[in-house]
Amino acid sequence: IAYLYNNIGIVYSNIGEKERGKDFYHKSYTIAKKHNDKKCMSLAILNLGNAQYLEGDYQNALESLFQSLKLSEVLGDKQGIANSMGSISDVYLKLNNYDKVYYYLNKVLLIAKEINANELIKNVYRGLYLLNKETGNPDTALKYQSLYYQLNDSIYSLESKNKITELQNKYLFEKKEQEIKLLETEQELKDTQLRNSRIWLLVLIGGIVVSLFFLGLIYFQMTRKNNANKELVRKNREIVKSEEYIRECLKSEQEKKHVIEKQIKVDKYSASTLTEEQKEDLKLLITKTMDEERLYLDRNFTIDVLSKHLDVSRTYISQVINEVFQMNFNNFINEYRIKEARRVLTDEANKNLTIETIALSIGFGSKSSFNSAFKRYTGITPSFYMKSSK
Repeated sequence: IAYLYNNIGIVYSNIGEKERGKDFYHKSYTIAKKHNDKKCMSLAILNLGNAQYLEGDYQNALESLFQSLKLSEVLGDKQGIANSMGSISDVYLKLNNYDKVYYYLNKVLLIAKEINANELIKNVYRGLYLLNKETGNPDTALKYQSLYYQLNDSIYSLESKNKITELQNKYLFEKKEQEIKLLETEQELKDTQLRNSRIWLLVLIGGIVVSLFFLGLIYFQMTRKNNANKELVRKNREIVKSEEYIRECLKSEQEKKHVIEKQIKVDKYSASTLTEEQKEDLKLLITKTMDEERLYLDRNFTIDVLSKHLDVSRTYISQVINEVFQMNFNNFINEYRIKEARRVLTDEANKNLTIETIALSIGFGSKSSFNSAFKRYTGITPSFYMKSSK
């Protein structure tokens, strides 16, 4: 705080507020003395003496400056001693005490040369120039004036050189610093790009692994489904063969026993309720008619058409299909059509036919209704069944 107050005092003195400057010098000195900081005490009282000198208060100025000199001597501070003596010589010059001016300037010159303080030496030369000018020694005054200017130019030149060197060093330092920052930025950019590349590589590898996993899973599922469908085709083909064999056996048996006549009189079913024997007879008649005459291939085939064809009541036919065959008429007819479809689809002679053509040829009204019915009965599509049968 003491040094801070001293600096504040210097600021106030420089802007012309001398009283406030002196107040802060006093505060600085008091605080420094309290902490036994002789260096700060010497500095504060020196600045106070210089302020008093500028105000023309020479006696108080000398008192302050000698006090500063004493403190610097106690500390062995040669720079402080030289500064105090230089200020004392300025006061004595104002008081026209030329002997003391000469005495103190020479003392300052010796110390300044000892500590190589060119600025102090320059000020001594200036003081000696003024002293000799005042005392009427123009030649000696001119000598010290010349020395003053030479040293001043030398100091200025050195300062300029140092300033230039400092600026050059600063420029080189800043340039080097910019190069380092640029290299760091480039390296950081490369590191970021490398990290991003690694991340993208990991993402790509992860994506490939996941894709391969799902592709493998899809392939596995498709293979299973394909094998299952092939098994369904195989079983359907076996069913077709079995049905053909059963149909041949049944046909042979029917011909041997003459159980069913091609035409059955309606009065055989004149009772309001069919007996079990009548149901069985009508079942055989319907089966024989469907197998031999294949009325179901007509897409307009209905239960009424079958009733008229057999000359049997529609009600009896419906009763037998529902109770004996355990299905409704549409499912009954579609079952025959699907059996026919399996035969047609596996026949090499039909390999160039379209699915729609086959659907219409076996009694279905459209390709979509055929596809739905075929898959419901067999578990696979007609196109797959046809392809797998080749």
